[in-house]
Amino acid sequence: MLMGKGSIANPRVYLPILILAILLLLPFVADPYYLNLFILIFLYAALAGSWNLIGGYGGQMSLGHAVYFGIGAYIPTILAIRFGLTPWLGMVAGIGCSWLISIIMGAICFRLRGHYFAISTIILLEVMRLVFLREVGLTGGGVGLSVPYKGNSLLFFQFLDKTPYFLIALVILILVIHANYRLSRSKTGYQLRAVGQNQEAAEVIGIDSASIKRKVLGLSAILTSLCGTFWVQYMYFIDPDIAFGLSFSTEIALIAIIGGMGTVWGPVLGAFILRPVVEITSATLGGTYAGIHLIVYALILLAVVIFKPEGLIGLFNPAFSKIIKVLPGGGSADPATTYLGSDRPS
Repeated sequence: MLMGKGSIANPRVYLPILILAILLLLPFVADPYYLNLFILIFLYAALAGSWNLIGGYGGQMSLGHAVYFGIGAYIPTILAIRFGLTPWLGMVAGIGCSWLISIIMGAICFRLRGHYFAISTIILLEVMRLVFLREVGLTGGGVGLSVPYKGNSLLFFQFLDKTPYFLIALVILILVIHANYRLSRSKTGYQLRAVGQNQEAAEVIGIDSASIKRKVLGLSAILTSLCGTFWVQYMYFIDPDIAFGLSFSTEIALIAIIGGMGTVWGPVLGAFILRPVVEITSATLGGTYAGIHLIVYALILLAVVIFKPEGLIGLFNPAFSKIIKVLPGGGSADPATTYLGSDRPS
């Protein structure tokens, strides 16, 4: 009996469903500490996955991606304070502003290549931080802004329990994974990879590199802005050093790089491994050594670059393939579908 790739008997189909079902059960069995940890894992995985769209597939090493995060955090907060608008409307406004800024950043930064491009994104990030620090009347300056408390309200994106935050963060992560999956198997994705590997050669064969990069950067900015809105509603506070911080922006990229950039699951794997390590390190050593988590990132990155340049996804692929083979229906599964980082089309 032949088993199609879309059949429920295929581990490629039922294994993600099983994992999703387990995750949905967590709010009913886990205490708030672990729910908070999973929420942060989902958020950082979504941020790294959003960066991966342009940084991983396109090879555009953006270190200023927090610009879109900051816009997505500030716009809904300012609209809520000034006009009492629901953050859901503010989220839409933040997404629109982030998309417009991505067009401007693309027009400026995509004229540059390599490390010059990375430096230009850092400069724009710092410009945004200084602007938001100066506009005290609007942004609160260095003091920052606090989200107005409205009580337990779906309309105002505020909940007394962590379960709704957990579910919303999971939905955002699924959206980001889906965007990575669709891009990895689309014509645009193949063209973007070609541009990332050799832009001159890609243009010779007729690929409009500027248009492709702007399109994907816009999608990446939208998803990153969405994460920013979620973050500020979850934390109830934002300031320019958090929203537009270089260390935070670099951390987003490092999660994708360490996990395996240019793959669908690499950023997710990176977040699921690194965030618990960071939380444990910060809890035990954070009071004595500020910024210790960045040192941990650096050490892990150094080890990955030396031993697994393709990222941690390279360690998990063989094990994942073996697991797939021993699962019911796994013996007849397409080998291409058992590869966590596979970008081969269906």
